[in-house]
Amino acid sequence: MKTCLLDEFCEVFVAQEDVRFENAVGCVVSLLALSPMVEGITLRGFAYPLTDGVLTLSESRGVSNVILEDPAVMHVRSGDLLVIRLQGVLTAAERHLVKTQEAAKGRDLLKQVRIQLMETARPVM
Repeated sequence: MKTCLLDEFCEVFVAQEDVRFENAVGCVVSLLALSPMVEGITLRGFAYPLTDGVLTLSESRGVSNVILEDPAVMHVRSGDLLVIRLQGVLTAAERHLVKTQEAAKGRDLLKQVRIQLMETARPVM
């Protein structure tokens, strides 16, 4: 059974092979492995593209990617991958940071901050 949690800011679901994000440029997408290993992850149209990647349980590398193209596409070959798509949740400072002249550097900095938050909070989650 496919299940999706949805409100005005967030959509959460488990990826089922192919996922297509339309009209989602600027949305933040985080990917978290729900099974010990998720394999064959391919991302197109994201700030951090990926080809045939792997995420493991409790790994935070999939946190805070940004959709840059319409449509953005994701494929998962095997495993259970939790997808969290956020819209309109960046602060004004974060939006400015990712739009600086060196946008990639701003995105990297924002991603590192969010990864650090996840790693620090993991023991209490």
